[in-house]
Amino acid sequence: MQDTKQQELWAAPCEETLTRLGTTLQGLTEAEARQRLERHGPNRLREKPPRPAWMKFIDQFKNLLVIVLIGAAALAGAIGDIKDAVVILIVVVFNACLGFYQEHRAEATLAAL
Repeated sequence: MQDTKQQELWAAPCEETLTRLGTTLQGLTEAEARQRLERHGPNRLREKPPRPAWMKFIDQFKNLLVIVLIGAAALAGAIGDIKDAVVILIVVVFNACLGFYQEHRAEATLAAL
């Protein structure tokens, strides 16, 4: 467990904070920065691996309304109304494609930031 002083680094006076972090107001020397980079690695958050595109597309069918529409298409097909079943399925697939496209664009925009 860390000691209390280390946990309160944010509240410590500036000079004490600089001393504990081993730096000065001018910052680290290039050699010290290189050494710390080798010791601790780059200052980056770990990124989750991206989900495959096919999983994102399948996720579009997990909405309750979409499931109800698929059920309605199956029911329409079961009673012989093939035309309505096909139209409902076309709407469901179009909705999934549109949702996939929007999600893909949003993730691309977020990744660009």
